[in-house]
Amino acid sequence: MSLFNRAKRVAILGCGPAGMFAAHAFAEAGWDVTIYSKKRQSHMYGAQYLHSPIPGLPEFRTEVDYQLRGTLEGYREKVYGPRSTVQVSPATLIGRRLAWDIRAAYDTAYGMYESQIRDVSIDQKFLQGEFGNPAARNYWKAVVSTIPAPSLCAMPQEHIFLSQRVWAAGDAPDQGRLSPVTVPSSTVVCNGEPDIAWYRCSNVFGHNTCEWPLDRKPPVSGLAQVLKPISAICGCWPRIARLGRYGQWKKGVLADEAYVRASKLAHKG
Repeated sequence: MSLFNRAKRVAILGCGPAGMFAAHAFAEAGWDVTIYSKKRQSHMYGAQYLHSPIPGLPEFRTEVDYQLRGTLEGYREKVYGPRSTVQVSPATLIGRRLAWDIRAAYDTAYGMYESQIRDVSIDQKFLQGEFGNPAARNYWKAVVSTIPAPSLCAMPQEHIFLSQRVWAAGDAPDQGRLSPVTVPSSTVVCNGEPDIAWYRCSNVFGHNTCEWPLDRKPPVSGLAQVLKPISAICGCWPRIARLGRYGQWKKGVLADEAYVRASKLAHKG
Protein backbone atom coordinates (compact mmCIF):
# COMPACT_ATOMS: atom_id res chain seq x y z
CA MET A 1 0.00 0.00 0.00
CA SER A 2 1.28 3.46 -0.80
CA LEU A 3 1.38 6.39 1.58
CA PHE A 4 -1.09 8.08 -0.77
CA ASN A 5 -3.69 5.41 0.05
CA ARG A 6 -3.15 6.11 3.74
CA ALA A 7 -4.39 9.70 3.41
CA LYS A 8 -7.59 10.52 5.27
CA ARG A 9 -8.56 6.99 6.30
CA VAL A 10 -9.71 6.59 9.91
CA ALA A 11 -10.77 3.51 11.87
CA ILE A 12 -13.05 4.19 14.84
CA LEU A 13 -13.60 1.59 17.55
CA GLY A 14 -17.07 1.72 19.09
CA CYS A 15 -20.46 2.91 17.86
CA GLY A 16 -21.83 4.48 21.04
CA PRO A 17 -22.38 8.26 21.23
CA ALA A 18 -18.66 9.10 21.49
CA GLY A 19 -17.84 6.83 18.55
CA MET A 20 -20.57 8.20 16.29
CA PHE A 21 -19.79 11.82 17.18
CA ALA A 22 -16.13 11.12 16.36
CA ALA A 23 -17.19 9.53 13.06
CA HIS A 24 -19.26 12.61 12.29
CA ALA A 25 -16.29 14.92 12.94
CA PHE A 26 -13.99 12.97 10.63
CA ALA A 27 -16.65 12.64 7.93
CA GLU A 28 -17.30 16.39 8.03
CA ALA A 29 -13.57 16.94 7.46
CA GLY A 30 -13.62 14.71 4.36
CA TRP A 31 -12.14 11.53 5.79
CA ASP A 32 -13.03 7.99 4.78
CA VAL A 33 -14.56 6.53 7.98
CA THR A 34 -14.80 2.87 9.00
CA ILE A 35 -16.35 1.97 12.37
CA TYR A 36 -15.53 -1.32 14.11
CA SER A 37 -18.05 -2.46 16.73
CA LYS A 38 -20.80 -4.86 17.57
CA LYS A 39 -23.44 -3.42 15.27
CA ARG A 40 -26.10 -2.31 17.72
CA GLN A 41 -27.18 1.13 18.82
CA SER A 42 -26.50 1.93 22.47
CA HIS A 43 -29.58 2.03 24.67
CA MET A 44 -29.50 5.22 26.72
CA TYR A 45 -31.05 5.06 30.17
CA GLY A 46 -32.23 8.00 32.23
CA ALA A 47 -31.11 11.63 32.19
CA GLN A 48 -28.24 12.09 29.76
CA TYR A 49 -27.41 15.23 27.82
CA LEU A 50 -24.75 17.17 25.97
CA HIS A 51 -23.00 20.19 27.44
CA SER A 52 -22.55 21.71 23.98
CA PRO A 53 -24.19 21.03 20.60
CA ILE A 54 -22.70 18.84 17.86
CA PRO A 55 -22.55 20.82 14.58
CA GLY A 56 -24.61 19.26 11.83
CA LEU A 57 -26.75 17.20 14.24
CA PRO A 58 -30.08 18.14 15.92
CA GLU A 59 -29.56 20.90 18.49
CA PHE A 60 -32.62 20.62 20.74
CA ARG A 61 -31.76 22.41 23.95
CA THR A 62 -33.09 23.29 27.37
CA GLU A 63 -31.82 25.10 30.45
CA VAL A 64 -30.82 22.93 33.41
CA ASP A 65 -30.62 24.05 37.03
CA TYR A 66 -27.61 22.28 38.57
CA GLN A 67 -27.94 22.29 42.39
CA LEU A 68 -25.90 21.22 45.41
CA ARG A 69 -27.56 20.26 48.69
CA GLY A 70 -25.35 19.83 51.71
CA THR A 71 -21.62 20.36 51.26
CA LEU A 72 -19.19 19.64 48.45
CA GLU A 73 -17.04 17.63 50.87
CA GLY A 74 -20.06 15.62 51.97
CA TYR A 75 -20.92 14.86 48.37
CA ARG A 76 -17.37 13.77 47.52
CA GLU A 77 -17.14 11.55 50.61
CA LYS A 78 -20.54 9.98 49.96
CA VAL A 79 -19.55 8.93 46.44
CA TYR A 80 -15.81 8.24 46.72
CA GLY A 81 -15.24 7.68 50.42
CA PRO A 82 -13.34 9.56 53.14
CA ARG A 83 -10.04 11.28 52.34
CA SER A 84 -10.85 11.27 48.63
CA THR A 85 -9.47 14.16 46.58
CA VAL A 86 -11.35 13.31 43.37
CA GLN A 87 -12.70 16.37 41.54
CA VAL A 88 -16.51 16.20 41.57
CA SER A 89 -18.95 17.87 39.18
CA PRO A 90 -20.64 20.23 41.70
CA ALA A 91 -17.30 22.00 42.07
CA THR A 92 -17.69 23.53 38.61
CA LEU A 93 -21.24 23.01 37.34
CA ILE A 94 -23.51 24.62 39.96
CA GLY A 95 -26.00 27.09 38.50
CA ARG A 96 -28.17 27.35 35.41
CA ARG A 97 -26.67 26.16 32.14
CA LEU A 98 -27.75 25.02 28.72
CA ALA A 99 -28.06 21.33 27.83
CA TRP A 100 -28.58 19.67 24.45
CA ASP A 101 -30.50 16.48 23.67
CA ILE A 102 -27.95 13.68 23.31
CA ARG A 103 -30.55 11.14 22.18
CA ALA A 104 -31.62 13.20 19.17
CA ALA A 105 -27.99 13.86 18.20
CA TYR A 106 -26.94 10.23 18.64
CA ASP A 107 -29.95 8.78 16.83
CA THR A 108 -29.23 11.02 13.83
CA ALA A 109 -25.50 10.27 13.80
CA TYR A 110 -26.14 6.54 14.06
CA GLY A 111 -28.51 6.70 11.11
CA MET A 112 -25.97 8.67 9.08
CA TYR A 113 -23.03 6.30 9.65
CA GLU A 114 -24.64 2.92 10.39
CA SER A 115 -23.67 1.63 6.92
CA GLN A 116 -20.01 2.23 7.79
CA ILE A 117 -20.07 -0.07 10.84
CA ARG A 118 -18.31 -3.42 10.50
CA ASP A 119 -19.90 -5.87 12.91
CA VAL A 120 -16.98 -7.33 14.90
CA SER A 121 -15.94 -8.28 18.42
CA ILE A 122 -12.88 -6.30 19.51
CA ASP A 123 -10.22 -8.20 21.44
CA GLN A 124 -6.43 -8.43 21.34
CA LYS A 125 -6.50 -10.93 18.47
CA PHE A 126 -8.62 -8.57 16.40
CA LEU A 127 -6.45 -5.55 17.28
CA GLN A 128 -3.24 -7.37 16.33
CA GLY A 129 -4.70 -8.61 13.07
CA GLU A 130 -6.25 -5.32 12.03
CA PHE A 131 -3.78 -2.72 13.34
CA GLY A 132 -0.64 -4.51 14.53
CA ASN A 133 1.21 -4.89 11.24
CA PRO A 134 3.13 -2.56 8.88
CA ALA A 135 0.48 -2.79 6.14
CA ALA A 136 -2.19 -1.51 8.53
CA ARG A 137 0.04 1.33 9.69
CA ASN A 138 0.41 2.41 6.06
CA TYR A 139 -3.32 2.04 5.36
CA TRP A 140 -4.81 3.92 8.32
CA LYS A 141 -3.82 7.52 8.82
CA ALA A 142 -5.60 7.54 12.18
CA VAL A 143 -7.16 5.01 14.56
CA VAL A 144 -9.51 6.20 17.30
CA SER A 145 -10.98 4.19 20.18
CA THR A 146 -14.08 5.03 22.20
CA ILE A 147 -14.52 1.54 23.70
CA PRO A 148 -13.62 1.00 27.39
CA ALA A 149 -9.88 1.45 27.74
CA PRO A 150 -9.32 -1.92 29.49
CA SER A 151 -10.34 -3.58 26.20
CA LEU A 152 -7.14 -2.21 24.61
CA CYS A 153 -4.91 -3.35 27.45
CA ALA A 154 -2.60 -6.26 26.62
CA MET A 155 -1.25 -6.45 30.19
CA PRO A 156 -4.25 -6.12 32.54
CA GLN A 157 -2.34 -7.61 35.46
CA GLU A 158 0.30 -4.88 35.26
CA HIS A 159 -1.68 -1.77 34.32
CA ILE A 160 -4.04 0.22 36.51
CA PHE A 161 -7.64 1.23 35.83
CA LEU A 162 -9.26 3.08 38.72
CA SER A 163 -13.04 3.26 38.83
CA GLN A 164 -16.00 3.61 41.15
CA ARG A 165 -19.09 1.41 41.18
CA VAL A 166 -22.47 2.93 42.04
CA TRP A 167 -26.11 1.92 41.97
CA ALA A 168 -28.30 3.65 39.41
CA ALA A 169 -31.91 3.67 38.27
CA GLY A 170 -32.74 5.37 34.99
CA ASP A 171 -35.94 5.77 33.04
CA ALA A 172 -36.44 3.41 30.11
CA PRO A 173 -40.15 3.86 29.32
CA ASP A 174 -40.06 1.34 26.45
CA GLN A 175 -38.96 -1.31 28.97
CA GLY A 176 -41.38 -0.21 31.69
CA ARG A 177 -38.53 1.04 33.89
CA LEU A 178 -38.82 4.30 35.83
CA SER A 179 -36.56 5.85 38.44
CA PRO A 180 -38.03 5.49 41.97
CA VAL A 181 -36.78 8.98 42.89
CA THR A 182 -37.42 12.07 40.80
CA VAL A 183 -36.62 15.78 40.94
CA PRO A 184 -38.28 18.72 39.15
CA SER A 185 -37.99 18.93 35.37
CA SER A 186 -34.72 20.32 33.96
CA THR A 187 -32.92 19.85 37.28
CA VAL A 188 -29.80 18.04 38.46
CA VAL A 189 -29.48 17.73 42.24
CA CYS A 190 -26.18 16.67 43.83
CA ASN A 191 -26.72 15.72 47.46
CA GLY A 192 -24.01 15.77 50.12
CA GLU A 193 -26.41 15.46 53.05
CA PRO A 194 -25.44 12.43 55.18
CA ASP A 195 -29.02 11.44 56.02
CA ILE A 196 -30.03 11.16 52.34
CA ALA A 197 -28.96 7.88 50.73
CA TRP A 198 -28.77 8.97 47.09
CA TYR A 199 -26.06 11.32 45.88
CA ARG A 200 -27.42 12.58 42.55
CA CYS A 201 -30.82 12.75 40.89
CA SER A 202 -31.44 14.26 37.46
CA ASN A 203 -34.46 15.04 35.31
CA VAL A 204 -33.45 16.28 31.85
CA PHE A 205 -35.43 16.06 28.58
CA GLY A 206 -38.14 14.09 30.36
CA HIS A 207 -35.85 11.30 31.59
CA ASN A 208 -34.96 10.69 35.24
CA THR A 209 -31.88 9.10 36.80
CA CYS A 210 -31.05 8.54 40.46
CA GLU A 211 -27.71 7.26 41.76
CA TRP A 212 -26.62 5.80 45.11
CA PRO A 213 -23.17 4.94 46.51
CA LEU A 214 -22.28 1.26 46.33
CA ASP A 215 -22.65 0.84 50.10
CA ARG A 216 -26.13 2.42 50.19
CA LYS A 217 -28.16 0.21 47.89
CA PRO A 218 -31.80 1.16 48.37
CA PRO A 219 -34.53 -1.48 48.81
CA VAL A 220 -36.00 -0.96 45.34
CA SER A 221 -36.06 -3.09 42.19
CA GLY A 222 -34.68 -2.27 38.77
CA LEU A 223 -31.29 -1.02 39.92
CA ALA A 224 -28.13 -1.47 37.88
CA GLN A 225 -24.55 -1.43 39.12
CA VAL A 226 -22.67 1.12 37.01
CA LEU A 227 -18.88 1.35 36.64
CA LYS A 228 -17.60 4.94 36.46
CA PRO A 229 -14.00 5.48 35.24
CA ILE A 230 -11.65 7.67 37.27
CA SER A 231 -8.16 7.27 35.79
CA ALA A 232 -5.86 4.80 34.05
CA ILE A 233 -2.19 3.95 33.67
CA CYS A 234 -1.80 1.95 30.47
CA GLY A 235 0.58 2.39 27.55
CA CYS A 236 -0.81 -0.29 25.24
CA TRP A 237 -1.50 0.66 21.63
CA PRO A 238 0.02 4.16 21.82
CA ARG A 239 -0.87 4.92 18.18
CA ILE A 240 -4.60 4.62 18.94
CA ALA A 241 -6.14 7.93 20.06
CA ARG A 242 -8.64 7.50 22.87
CA LEU A 243 -11.81 9.57 23.05
CA GLY A 244 -14.81 9.69 25.36
CA ARG A 245 -14.96 9.05 29.09
CA TYR A 246 -14.65 5.28 28.75
CA GLY A 247 -12.17 5.47 25.90
CA GLN A 248 -9.90 7.75 27.90
CA TRP A 249 -10.92 6.08 31.18
CA LYS A 250 -10.97 9.46 32.79
CA LYS A 251 -13.42 11.24 35.06
CA GLY A 252 -15.06 14.43 33.87
CA VAL A 253 -14.85 13.75 30.12
CA LEU A 254 -18.05 14.84 28.35
CA ALA A 255 -19.66 13.11 25.35
CA ASP A 256 -19.49 16.23 23.16
CA GLU A 257 -15.72 16.41 23.72
CA ALA A 258 -15.36 13.33 21.49
CA TYR A 259 -16.57 15.42 18.56
CA VAL A 260 -14.28 18.34 19.46
CA ARG A 261 -11.17 16.20 19.87
CA ALA A 262 -11.91 14.15 16.75
CA SER A 263 -12.40 17.33 14.76
CA LYS A 264 -9.00 18.59 15.90
CA LEU A 265 -7.37 15.30 14.94
CA ALA A 266 -9.07 15.33 11.55
CA HIS A 267 -7.97 18.85 10.68
CA LYS A 268 -4.49 18.33 12.10
CA GLY A 269 -4.05 15.21 9.96
